[in-house]
Amino acid sequence: MKKKEQVKDMTVTKSFFYRANDGRVAELIYDPCGEKQKNWAVYVNDGISICETLNVDGVLVHPGLEDDMSIFESGTVLFSSGIEDYESDGALLDEAINFIRDYVTVSPGFTFLSALYAFYSYIFDKFSVLPYLRVIGEYGSGKSRFLQTVGSICYRGMFTGGATTVSPIFRIINQVRGTFVLDEADFKNSGARADITKILNCGYMEGIPVLRTEKGKPRAFQVYCPKILATRGEFQDQALESRCITEEMVLQPQSHVPDILTNDFKIRAQSLRNKFMKWRLVNYGKAIVNDNIVFPQGIEPRLKQILRPLFSVFEDPKIRKVIIDFAMQYDKKIVESHKSSVEYSVLEAIEYLRDMKVIPISEIAKRVSEKEEDKKLTPKKVGDIIRRRLLMPTERKSHGYVMNYDESKLKMLNRRYGVVNGERMNVINL
Repeated sequence: MKKKEQVKDMTVTKSFFYRANDGRVAELIYDPCGEKQKNWAVYVNDGISICETLNVDGVLVHPGLEDDMSIFESGTVLFSSGIEDYESDGALLDEAINFIRDYVTVSPGFTFLSALYAFYSYIFDKFSVLPYLRVIGEYGSGKSRFLQTVGSICYRGMFTGGATTVSPIFRIINQVRGTFVLDEADFKNSGARADITKILNCGYMEGIPVLRTEKGKPRAFQVYCPKILATRGEFQDQALESRCITEEMVLQPQSHVPDILTNDFKIRAQSLRNKFMKWRLVNYGKAIVNDNIVFPQGIEPRLKQILRPLFSVFEDPKIRKVIIDFAMQYDKKIVESHKSSVEYSVLEAIEYLRDMKVIPISEIAKRVSEKEEDKKLTPKKVGDIIRRRLLMPTERKSHGYVMNYDESKLKMLNRRYGVVNGERMNVINL
């Protein structure tokens, strides 16, 4: 993030963000349409000022990095261009929701979640773990428009696509530490797919760098940051798949959505980034996770990873109530989406057979095939699902494979997939 050089007796540092020991918080701002000058927006004592450099205990701090103008001039990274006032946290949330709604069609719940994710992206570096926002769908379903829309209002949006080689991705994330926006994230090339999987698997938790060899020497790249992804299918890596909060894009008429993004889109997005930047500076010192917050039972851990930090910052009880109401409804939607999965069918069969102390895998496969005519599963396939997807052990006996289930884990899985006493739950669609 920082590079230093000696100029006479003064140490010169360049950075995108600086937090001084005296309480000052400084964030780089850059106006691509004005004089194209990088400045600091400095927050101290409840006030914000704009300046070219910071002098901190003999260290002269400039905004930016050495030889970094291509990052700014190419538009690869979208920065805030200044600081703009907003009426309240609630008003800013409504503005973000309306902006997303005007330019892309996703479900109301995912629109709300995407606006929350934008807030979260501006304080992500105060927390140690984060989920990813992902849309999935075929060509023409609106995935790229979603990335453009939501990515344009997030913190330092870094845009790239599946045609990009992996090598610069490590570097730009390590340098910029913003929100990584990746289209066509399911790379066809196996080598590139393996590398991007490393970035995504390591980048959800702070302090887990990706190691690469450069000129015969190991180098650690920090890849922890918010990520917004678009894919055509699910990730083969189950650990990575579990870190995504996903919306399936469906081809549908979008009469209110413009075919082309005009200059009005850029102006509104820039204004929102400027307002979010003020929100970041004002709330950066308040962003401490409150472990005493109690969420309603059953809310998905991935949702909690976003909601808990926001609850720590949002003080308005009305906003907190709206978030909780959303979380409960969205959690029900997730459960409902699991009902068509093969994992649900296997769990339902296990629940039906659970009076047996040891359940033969062959009996589970038989029950699934009897109940679901479109899901003819062999015992081998069922064993793979139980071990690799449900992460429950199986054991080989003289008469074949069996499973010994853990009561508490089975209960958790049944809750996640909506299985209750072998019957399907009635879930309200969001």
